[in-house]
Amino acid sequence: LLASYRSEHFAPLGVLQPANVSSYQVTARYSQQWSPTVSLGVGGGYKVGRGDQRDDWNYSLSLNKRLSAGIHVNVSLQRRAIESYGMFVSLGWTPRDSRQSVHGSHDSFSKTTRADWNYAQEGRAQSMGASAGIVRTQDRYDGSGSVTYYGGRGEVTASHDVVTPFGNTDGSSNTIESRSELRFASAMVYADGHVALSRPVSNSFAMFAPDPSIRDYPIGVNPQGRRSDERTYEATTDSWGPVVLPDLTPYLYRTVRVDASRLPPGFDAGDSIYTFYPTYRSGTFVRLGSDANVLLDGTLQYKDKTPVALQAGSISLVGQPGAAPETFFTNRAGRFRIEKLKPGHYVMQLYSVPGVTLSLTIPENAAGPTQAGILTLPITAEEQWNSP
Repeated sequence: LLASYRSEHFAPLGVLQPANVSSYQVTARYSQQWSPTVSLGVGGGYKVGRGDQRDDWNYSLSLNKRLSAGIHVNVSLQRRAIESYGMFVSLGWTPRDSRQSVHGSHDSFSKTTRADWNYAQEGRAQSMGASAGIVRTQDRYDGSGSVTYYGGRGEVTASHDVVTPFGNTDGSSNTIESRSELRFASAMVYADGHVALSRPVSNSFAMFAPDPSIRDYPIGVNPQGRRSDERTYEATTDSWGPVVLPDLTPYLYRTVRVDASRLPPGFDAGDSIYTFYPTYRSGTFVRLGSDANVLLDGTLQYKDKTPVALQAGSISLVGQPGAAPETFFTNRAGRFRIEKLKPGHYVMQLYSVPGVTLSLTIPENAAGPTQAGILTLPITAEEQWNSP
């Protein structure tokens, strides 16, 4: 139920010369779902004319029916005070498991008939969208078509419109108007000292910047599916630097997944899942990874050459007391593998013999799998078990 009043000189944005022939307006509509595929609706309205303008009223009856194979039909019958009876009919078809849709309609009041086709690939990055349509009115034909490519750094749209007016007497074509347009759209986004090119930002955004140690490897943000056996993402880091998700909705939670499966062994991009709760026109910065990308591989043995089997210990970076030590374990052969280390000097010790330590150095610029070789504890296996 809607009731409104509009003054004589009120003009919405874009309307320079208002023509408000009515002042008060009351509109009511009621719809009911009769079955999973059928709904009915009734409605009506009354307008009070301004000055010497006559009052206007209308009432309508509508039917919506969803058929099999993705077909949807809508029929609306209407009675108007000035224009008598009329009808609006629309037919839509969206094939199952398809990214295409077709829609057609006819309005007897405005004598307008239209047909449209739309296609959109899954996702909004590295994808294509296309549309075409034709409209016939009382005095002309309008035809249009467009193709849009959605890239990670922007959008490109090519469109073409044709308008064919009718002649005044025999309906023959008059002057044909034709217009083509090529449009590029991009955005420059700034956050926490980083700049990135992005698709146009609708409201809020999240920027993902890889650490310099992993910037040469592609990291996918929000997997979308597969296309030609290749996984697609909303955004992917590349040589252009940070990437942006430009369409976060304010005050709604948004969960984002990061796919770092293409990083070499030992390299780490940090958390794989982030949850955002953006405010109005806000930006969020996320750093992916760090300089701790060493996968240390080595073997521990006692001084009598016996493997340090099935033991737990810790490794700590020297000179950084605030850094938490990393825990490691050895297998039956004394072998260990420790992830997320950075170059520097380290101290290792076993939990079973806390007073015994080993020193080792990870070379500068080391990254990925790094061999530590065989490290020897200054005690024998027997001394370990006999220690207090």
